[in-house]
Amino acid sequence: MPRIDRGWIAIDISEIINNIIQKSYKETEKLLEWARAEEAIAVISPSPVIISLSNRIIRITLGIGSLISENTPPIPIKYYVLNRPEWVDGCKIRNSRSRIMLEPADCATCDRRREEGVIKVIDYKDPILATINGMKGIFTITHYKDNRNAIIKAMVNDKPALISYDDKYVTLLEDNYIIKIIEYNILTIGTCI
Repeated sequence: MPRIDRGWIAIDISEIINNIIQKSYKETEKLLEWARAEEAIAVISPSPVIISLSNRIIRITLGIGSLISENTPPIPIKYYVLNRPEWVDGCKIRNSRSRIMLEPADCATCDRRREEGVIKVIDYKDPILATINGMKGIFTITHYKDNRNAIIKAMVNDKPALISYDDKYVTLLEDNYIIKIIEYNILTIGTCI
């Protein structure tokens, strides 16, 4: 558990997800490059901190995937200034590649269906997937026939949406913001778990 100091910057995961959904992923890539260069701290379990607002001090809980650094981010994104030293459940983001990988389902002839629903993460203790649990949307899901040895990690309307083999996640969703959020988590949290 790293210690963070007064005056450090905290970017909550909700702002990062909003940035991924509302803007291009290129801005998030700039944020990731900055986080690696700064050796920012990635929050791996919800962590309460005290922040300064314009005329008051309040306690908030930073969600899994939030970033904490001594310096301001290089992109226009909402951040908070920490008001006092705290211990957070997190780790320094490393420049090394994560051992966790995300791949699309490898099948040219698979059946694809559009499903409107909510993503339900089965492995609720998995910090990589915690931020996508409960997200609503219209998803194109691949019906993947060869998943005998797979572990189902997330579902939409009782249909597998994400499966895994060892340290490899296989997405059954076509490219959308959910995949970008998982990629972000792999590049931050995934370097330290």
